[in-house]
Amino acid sequence: MESGPGGGVGTAQPIKGNEIAEAVDAVYGFATIPDNWEDLIRLLEHLDGGAAADDAPEETTGAPDNAFRDVVVSHLLRAQELADRLHRSDESAPDAPYAYLLIDRERRIAGCNASGAEVFGEVVASLETGKRLSFASEEHGHNFADALKRAGESAAGPSIMRFLSDEGGVDLLCYLVPPSSVPAAMLRAGGEPLDRDGLLCALAAPERGGAQGGPDVRLALGLTPAEERLAARLKSGLALKEAAADLNISVNTARNQLKSIFEKLGIKRQSDLVRHLVELNMVAAFLDTPSGETPRDAEGGDGRRIFHLPADGSGQARALAYRDLGARDGFPVFVFQSLIVSGLMRPEEIEAARRAGVRLISVDRPGAGLSTPDPDFDYASCARDCRALADHLGLRRAAMFAWASGAPFALAAGAELGERVTGVMLVAPRLVFQPDMERTHPAAEFFGGLRRHPWLIDAVFSIIRSKRSRRFLGPMIKRFFEGSAADAAVIERDPSLVPFFVDGVIEGLDVTREGPVREAQMFAEKKSLDLAGLTAPVTVWFGEDDRMNKPDDVSRMLKNIPVADFRLFPGEGHLIAITRFGEMLEMLKRTAN
Repeated sequence: MESGPGGGVGTAQPIKGNEIAEAVDAVYGFATIPDNWEDLIRLLEHLDGGAAADDAPEETTGAPDNAFRDVVVSHLLRAQELADRLHRSDESAPDAPYAYLLIDRERRIAGCNASGAEVFGEVVASLETGKRLSFASEEHGHNFADALKRAGESAAGPSIMRFLSDEGGVDLLCYLVPPSSVPAAMLRAGGEPLDRDGLLCALAAPERGGAQGGPDVRLALGLTPAEERLAARLKSGLALKEAAADLNISVNTARNQLKSIFEKLGIKRQSDLVRHLVELNMVAAFLDTPSGETPRDAEGGDGRRIFHLPADGSGQARALAYRDLGARDGFPVFVFQSLIVSGLMRPEEIEAARRAGVRLISVDRPGAGLSTPDPDFDYASCARDCRALADHLGLRRAAMFAWASGAPFALAAGAELGERVTGVMLVAPRLVFQPDMERTHPAAEFFGGLRRHPWLIDAVFSIIRSKRSRRFLGPMIKRFFEGSAADAAVIERDPSLVPFFVDGVIEGLDVTREGPVREAQMFAEKKSLDLAGLTAPVTVWFGEDDRMNKPDDVSRMLKNIPVADFRLFPGEGHLIAITRFGEMLEMLKRTAN
C-alpha cells in the first residue's frame, strides 16, 4: 500500500533568533494549560521552520535542524512529566471498588484494602502485612492450593475460585489473579508501589453489600454448558419462562437446571444468582483494566466484553475488549473506529443496527481501551486477533466497516478472513498521514505535522492522555470539524456528537497510550498491507465537503486497493459515517445476501 510522496520532509532550516523560545513556550503551553490545544498546532508550525503561511511552498518546510530538535526534545521530556503530575487524578483518592488481598512469592500477606480486610478476613486467619498466609479452615487451604495449581496450568488471566465450607457450601466466591493481571492501582495499595515480580497472586472479590460470573464462570463454578446458557439469560433480565422459551427448552427443564445452579453456588434465590454474576463481572472488568481505573462498561452497561486470546509463545494471554451490539441474531459487521478512540458506539447507531438486522462487533484495538497492548502490533497481528474473535463468536460470515483511520485494519481483517468476509466498507478512509496535507485546517496540520515529525508522536499522545478531559478535548474536536460547512451543520444539529467523540477518546486512552502511539507511527511510516487474501468487494463512501482529507488524497491512498465502488456524496463531510450509518449497514447486509 504505497501512496503519496515517498519523502515527506524537506531540507533542514536555519534557526531564527526567537524560534527556539517560541517553540519551547508552545511546548509548555500545550502540556500545562488544561484546555490549551492550540499550542500544539503552534509547535508544529515552528518545527516546520515557521513556514505555515498559506503561501509557503511545501519544499521549503521540513525537519528542524538537529540543534533545534534536540532543544525541543529535552523540553518535551520535561513537559511530559509536568503534564502527568498536573493533570492526573489523585491516586490516593477513591479506593478500588472491590476487595483485594495481595500475596507474595513467600506466601506472606503483601497488603490489602479496607474492603479486602472485611471480605477475606472470613477465610484468612491473619491479614497483617508480612505474616505468613494461613487459612481459617483446612478446607479453605485446600481450595486455595487447588485454585493456584489450576491457574498455573492454564497460564491465563484471572480465574474464579471458591472457598468451600466443611459441609460443601460456598463461603466465598472470588477471583485468583496472576501477577501479570494485577492492576497498577492494586500494586499501590500500601502507598509505596509493590514489585509485580515479587507477587504470587492476588485475590479479588466484590465488596460486602456490593453488586458477584466472569470469563471462567462455567468452569470455576462447575456449571454445564446448558446451565451456563440459562444463567446468562437470567443475568440479562429474562424471567425463567422467558429464558426457557429463548433457549427452546421446557420450563420444567429450566427449573431443574436452575436448581442445580443453586446447589453449585450455595444460594437459594434467583436474585442471588443474578447478584453473583453481575458483581463478579464488574470485578472482572476492573481486573482487565491494568491501571485500575473505572471502565465505562462497569458504570454504564455499554456492552463491552473481554475475550482472552490464546497465550502467545511467552505464555502471556492478552485481553481483547469488544462490544456486541445491535440485533442479537443479525448479520455480523465488525466496526473499526478511527485512531485514538475505543469501540464506543452511539445509541442511535445501535438502534440503526437493530432496524437493519445487523449485529455490530466493535473492538478496542490492542493497547486502546481495555485491550492489552501487543508488543508485535501491526495490521496483520490485529487481523489475526479479529479472526480469533470471529472464531470465538462462531461467525461463519461477516462484513467489515471502517471509518477514517480504521480503514487499513478493516482491509487487513478482510484479507485474513478471506472468503468468510462478504464486503468491506471504507468511509472517509485514511491509510497514511500525508506529509503535504494543506495547512488550512487544524486536523490537516495535526496529522500532517505528525507525519513530518514522527519523533513527536509518543510525547504528543502522552500529553494528550495526561490532559484527557471534556474541557480539553471538546473544543479541539469541535474545531477539527468546523472546517467543513457540512460537518459544522451536523454538529450544530446534534449537540451530543462532540461529547460522544470525547468519551471515545477518553475511553481509548483510559489505560495506556501504547496502541494509539503505535498506530500513529504505522501511519507515519506508511506501513504496507498484504491484501493477497482479500476476496470481498471494497466499497468507499466519501463526502465531497470532507476537510480531513480531499478526494485527491483519498485516491492516492487507495491507488493499490481493489475498490469495486467509489461513491462521492455532495453536501456531505467527514461525518458521513454518522449521517448515513443506517444506509451503510443495509448495503453491507444486501451485499451479503
